Amino acid sequence: MARLNFSNPNLIQPFTKQTILNPTFTVLTGFTGFQWSNTGRELIAVINGATASTYTINIGTLVEGQTPAAFTGSLPTSNTAPQFFGPFPSDFNQKDGLNSLYFDVGTVTTVTIAILQMPGVS
Repeated sequence: MARLNFSNPNLIQPFTKQTILNPTFTVLTGFTGFQWSNTGRELIAVINGATASTYTINIGTLVEGQTPAAFTGSLPTSNTAPQFFGPFPSDFNQKDGLNSLYFDVGTVTTVTIAILQMPGVS
């Protein structure tokens, strides 16, 4: 699958308490999903326009030597209201050396996404 890699170039948008939450969304045309190096502080904002679509979030951790079933669902259609996913614990990280999280989309025709990174607790 061709996933848009948000780790390179760095398309993850840091969110601090001093800023207004107004993310820039990226279209997924030409890709079947997206990935990034998960730190456990990221939220995904997804806007799905007029085309019905599904999503799959893969799990990277084995349980008793078995791969658990992926999280799946339908993306509601809305041209303006984002749906939010996350944050994601390390169980979702793939064993690719980058701790990537894979988020695949069934139909990307009208899907745009933004990855927002929340500040850490100090």
